[in-house]
Amino acid sequence: IDLLPSEEQIFKSLKSKTTRYNIRFAEKKGVQFVAPEVIGDKEIDIFYNLAQKSAKRDGFNNYDKDYFKKLFSISNEQMSVKLFFAKHENNYIAANIFIFFGKTAVHLFGGFDHDFRSLMAPYFMHWNQMLFAKNKMNCEVYDFWGIDEKKWPGVTHFKRSFGGKEIEYPQGYDIVFNQGWYEAFRVARKVLGK
Repeated sequence: IDLLPSEEQIFKSLKSKTTRYNIRFAEKKGVQFVAPEVIGDKEIDIFYNLAQKSAKRDGFNNYDKDYFKKLFSISNEQMSVKLFFAKHENNYIAANIFIFFGKTAVHLFGGFDHDFRSLMAPYFMHWNQMLFAKNKMNCEVYDFWGIDEKKWPGVTHFKRSFGGKEIEYPQGYDIVFNQGWYEAFRVARKVLGK
């Protein structure tokens, strides 16, 4: 999604009227956007619990908690990793991890509590993350990072409801330098379900 237009223009350009309605609905219901300055064990635990709920429901495999802890340690002058939450009353109901690199905000991981689905927090989150990326990080592009109608039809429909431009990148390939280690890696990945 292009973040260069005004907030009003971006909001009007969201593809679906339902998306715009859901954002406003969440605001009216008191959903709050939280962007913690410091990410510690507590915040990672909240994110991980929400991500595990989503993974179980949608058939994803998650990395272990240590992976996410390490992810937050890689921020530097060129790239930063941020965590965002949606909160309703005393409940954290959604969370997303983003990488900000140059003028681009990239959505990496997310999760939400399906018990609170009626509050439309994921729509609210992405809208507020767009505003954060535009206004606080000076980003020009908001990247939802991946769709697949066959594997993830629900996630794909959700992301497409925001509009924007779809870009197809070339498929990734592994370059194998040591066949023995590569086979061990493939077996371990299969066993771990990653």
